[in-house]
Amino acid sequence: MGGERTFLGEPLVGCNSSSGHCGGLHRVGPGGPGGGEAVNFFDYAALILALAAVIYVLAALLRPEKF
Repeated sequence: MGGERTFLGEPLVGCNSSSGHCGGLHRVGPGGPGGGEAVNFFDYAALILALAAVIYVLAALLRPEKF
């Protein structure tokens, strides 16, 4: 322990290990979670289903007599 400070296995920039002060931290390296993965069919399907659910709920709230 006591070595370079990391977050999710990646080194942090702006961290002073001797004083323990780590202000203004950000990741080093490419991207955050997902690592630049392509959006696949299931992501689009989930988006469409979520939008349909929101539209359904809004319609039910605005016109409850139809539901």
